[in-house]
Amino acid sequence: MAKKEKMVVPGNRLEEAVKELAQRGDARKICVLNEEKHLFDIPLTPNDPASPANAIEAPVLAAIRAIGSLLNECTVEVQKIAKPKKVKGTV
Repeated sequence: MAKKEKMVVPGNRLEEAVKELAQRGDARKICVLNEEKHLFDIPLTPNDPASPANAIEAPVLAAIRAIGSLLNECTVEVQKIAKPKKVKGTV
């Protein structure tokens, strides 16, 4: 089960917040909401050695920056990967 975390971010810091969350490496999907209305999703591939450190491409960052400039405040919802629980007696 994926764990969700919500944070309120000023519009002018949206790009920075999304970049920081993507670089952490434990996010599966980032959702951006405005007044509880869903704006867009950014799917990520966590811990994939083939992906370049969860880099978000420049055109996507430009779109995030443009949307952030139009918003006073938005909510960023992050779906994180649930760490598997270790069962006693397994390696």
